[in-house]
Amino acid sequence: VERVAANLGADVTNYGFAGSARMQPEFADFIAEECEFDFATLEMGVNMLNPDTTDYENRIRYFVKRIAEAHPNSKIFAIDVYYCRSDILENGIAEGYRKTLQKVVGELALPNVVYVNGKTVLTNVYGLSEGLYHPNPNGIMEMAQNLTAIISENI
Repeated sequence: VERVAANLGADVTNYGFAGSARMQPEFADFIAEECEFDFATLEMGVNMLNPDTTDYENRIRYFVKRIAEAHPNSKIFAIDVYYCRSDILENGIAEGYRKTLQKVVGELALPNVVYVNGKTVLTNVYGLSEGLYHPNPNGIMEMAQNLTAIISENI
């Protein structure tokens, strides 16, 4: 997050919750009502991976819509699951999550929301740490470079 902000010359506030982010409606309400920003990145997925995407779809629909509608002049980058263990070992569960977020963003059709496939941010296994969920230092560098390019093209 800090590397992307530095690349873009932007101030940053990181509200990420490592390992416990579940797109709670209360957190969407907080961001919608209390936060001011020119653009926001919302990475949604890896903490909720399981074969059923129903709960995920309901949560992201509210999360993205609530924040985007409260900030119509700010770009919202809706990012799904980065390349991870699921892409290698778990029958591609993450791919279902990617398709779900892409579908929801398309259905919402909000002009300030940009869908970002997480595999365009972290692209392969070589960027992953031992557990295959979190990026290693090389992965962090790749993510910063790719996300900077995506944001730069869309703001």
